[in-house]
Formats: sequence, structure tokens, C-alpha cells
Amino acid sequence: MPGCPPKPGCLIRPHTAAPTSSSSANDWRIAPSSSRRRSVRTPVVYDYAVIRVVPRVEREEFINAGVVVSCQATRTLAAAMALDAARLRALDPHVDIETVERHLDAIVRICRGDSDGGPIAALPARARFHWLTARRSSVIQVSPAHTGRTDDPDGLCDRLLTRMVLPPPPPRA
Repeated sequence: MPGCPPKPGCLIRPHTAAPTSSSSANDWRIAPSSSRRRSVRTPVVYDYAVIRVVPRVEREEFINAGVVVSCQATRTLAAAMALDAARLRALDPHVDIETVERHLDAIVRICRGDSDGGPIAALPARARFHWLTARRSSVIQVSPAHTGRTDDPDGLCDRLLTRMVLPPPPPRA
């Protein structure tokens, strides 16, 4: 280097090659990301509760009838119901199935924020989840809220319904 005397052990070498053209600087740009790259989903946290039907509150017997799922990351509040009337009648042969179904349907409407879901349906999604999961002593009750993580939030409500509410499939022979 001009004006710089060489020092013993110095790794600086004199410039001997011809300079590269300025056009080669364009070749060093970072390549754009490919649309064919595999996308990795980040796990999201969700809360859920199981909807229970307790036909005779004094006996504390219940069947699971649905699930409510809240995921703040995806701004989702959903409910799915699957009332098994035969199992419910096994607990109480005089239960009014139509009234129970109407109340379960109201939970779904509240989750969707439907205008016919009443004033609770107009609340923000997280407030609706907390209102729905509040403890109560009535025919329709809710389990404590549970927290989970998933990297596939699509269809989560249906997967929880299958796992927590629907009868298990018969064992394989």
C-alpha cells in the first residue's frame, strides 16, 4: 500500500491484479427467496374449553357436547357442537333436547358474533371467550379453559371435537 511501509508478519499484499469491472458488483446481490421454499409454520397458542350438558345439576352427571376454541394469534373464536341425544337421555329420560340444542346453538352464534347472538355476541372475541367459559351452575356448563399449542390452527376446532366429544372409534380387530 502506498505510504505504508511493510511490517514483519503483515498479511497485507500489494495490489497486483487488475480491478474488476463495476458490473460484477451486481452479481453479489442476495438472491430473492424462492417461492418453492418450504414454509415453516410457527406454533400458535390457543385456549379451549369443553361444553358439557348436565341434565340434572344436583347429580353432577354430564356428557361432553362441544368445544369452544380461542386463538389470539389467528384472531379466531369458534365453537363446534355434537350433541348425542341418546347418551343425554340415558342420564335423564325427561330432558328437553330441543331446549338444550337451542342453548348450544346460541354458543355457536355468540362465537361467530352473529347479530342474533344477543349483546354478548357484540363483544370482542376474547371477551366472548371469557364470558362463555365463566363458571356457572346450569344445564349447560363449561370445563376449565385449557391451553395448547399447534402449528396447524386450521381445523383445530374439529380436531378437538373429535378428540374430546365424539365417541371413540371401535377398536380394530
